[in-house]
Amino acid sequence: MDKAGTGKTDKFVTVKKDSPEFQKYLENRATNFRAVPVESQNINTELEIVTFELKEMSEFAAITWKQKIVPLLKLNKFLYFFFPVFYVVTTSWLHAYEVDALTLLLSWLSVTFLFLAVNLRADYIDHMIGLDRILKKTATKPVSLGWVSAYKVKQFSYVFFVASVALGIPIVIAFPITLLAMACATVIIFWAVLRQRQSFRSHLFGDLGWSLLLGPILSVGFELSIRGASTLQTLMFGFVWGVVVFYRIQLQNFEVIMEASVAKIKNGITWLGFDKGKELIIGLWGASVALFAVFHLIYSHWLYWISTVVLCAIFTYRSRTTYQNLKSPLGSEMGLFIKDFHQLYVLLTVLWAVSLSFLFVVQIFAKVLG
Repeated sequence: MDKAGTGKTDKFVTVKKDSPEFQKYLENRATNFRAVPVESQNINTELEIVTFELKEMSEFAAITWKQKIVPLLKLNKFLYFFFPVFYVVTTSWLHAYEVDALTLLLSWLSVTFLFLAVNLRADYIDHMIGLDRILKKTATKPVSLGWVSAYKVKQFSYVFFVASVALGIPIVIAFPITLLAMACATVIIFWAVLRQRQSFRSHLFGDLGWSLLLGPILSVGFELSIRGASTLQTLMFGFVWGVVVFYRIQLQNFEVIMEASVAKIKNGITWLGFDKGKELIIGLWGASVALFAVFHLIYSHWLYWISTVVLCAIFTYRSRTTYQNLKSPLGSEMGLFIKDFHQLYVLLTVLWAVSLSFLFVVQIFAKVLG
């Protein structure tokens, strides 16, 4: 097939899953061409058949490093692990806990590399089992479009994982108690997030695993790694943040419920169905606000607690129309619903950051004036 008179011929090849060439094409190990999946049948079954378009490397010359790397870094998800780190560091400073600067740096780098390793490995698994060909809205484009080979993504996930472990060794030597948090994190990562040949998004407990990992385990584990002890406040924060993360992940799952249901992906949202899934989103948002309110009732000034709860109530009330109008996953109402309830997630996170920043500024002024 001639390509718009350029003289170049597109080559297509169809491969069955039991073929020895199947994994080679999916991983894109070849150096002189890239195999881009264009049609798939019986995805993630023994009868899977994929048709690849074989593209010359020169066709990707216009793709910049920014286009390749930024989507793989998942910068939009960095908030998931950055906020607990920010919270722990800020509260440690506010309470004048003794924290070693070098240990703090090593801990932050170790957590960052682990986050990158897990995400890259998850991208690799999603590509190999065909999940990125089903849930195209959430697919990592550099991998699914052949800009970056899945094989390289897998290799880099190993590099980041090894770097995370290496940076964690001095921390374990300094604070052996961190081994407990690391053990919990390892179990969660390999049980719920990185199951062999199964994405965390395609089984019932994957999302719960992410929430536990990014909530209480990260919060308590990071605090242990920088000062060898943890507080009840940090544990409570971790659980509340875990519920907020769980809400955000379920909102993402709800956005692609139709595609996931057709592909028989088993997660909490597809198990519940559209109507009950919508109710779950509302319930999780309500739980997030309620836990947020209880936490700040205990650990914040009453005036800030009342103002944030009232603000959340006002914005939630404003979103009632999109909830009431959503009758089907088809149509523009779905997009409006996702947009509104994502903004509620952003609002809650911003309010929490503002409370910490306010306490931070007050403490600085107190030290300057004192």
